Amino acid sequence: MLKKYTYLLTLILLATGTSLLAQNTYEIKVGVNGYHFAPRVTNCTVGDTIRFVYVSGNNPTRSDDGQSIPTFSLTNNNQSKAFVMTSAGSIPFYSTTHGDQNGSGMSGQINVSGLSASIANKSLVSSLSVFPNPANDKINVNFVVKRENNVLIRLLDVLGNDVAVLASDKYSAGEYRQSFAVPARVTKGLYFVKVSVGSEVAIKRISIQ
Repeated sequence: MLKKYTYLLTLILLATGTSLLAQNTYEIKVGVNGYHFAPRVTNCTVGDTIRFVYVSGNNPTRSDDGQSIPTFSLTNNNQSKAFVMTSAGSIPFYSTTHGDQNGSGMSGQINVSGLSASIANKSLVSSLSVFPNPANDKINVNFVVKRENNVLIRLLDVLGNDVAVLASDKYSAGEYRQSFAVPARVTKGLYFVKVSVGSEVAIKRISIQ
């Protein structure tokens, strides 16, 4: 029988980064013939990357809402800007110098559909990975969320007792890579990372050194 670990400490959780794992990358050229985006319409799926690539001209670009794609400018010294599509919907965008929000002039649109086929075919159990293993100061967790849902990620000891809550929040659909700092006072040994997405649960064992 495995000996139960005792923890007389306060665990401080530091989430150091979250990102969606991109599936495909689509390029949009900025300043084709001086005043055009090419292509003007791009169709993609949640989790895909849209990369704007400089061709010519001075064309600060932004989405109509100013949030889906915040204003950015490309030059010879800064030739690309990438965005990962995190939710489904249409994102109209335009050049602030040669277009406008009504779709006239230098403008375009990104149509983002739901989950990519690669994500739709994955289950939480098949998508869950925890690395590096063994871990020292950081734990990376990959997992998939098929539709907006509550996500709970916990670190458990070998007897199933909670050691730390790594994440507890609502996530939109997509495939995620989330990085967590290992609490400084956690004792070396075997642990489990338990991920709950709605009613789905998956567990991976990890060694902390």
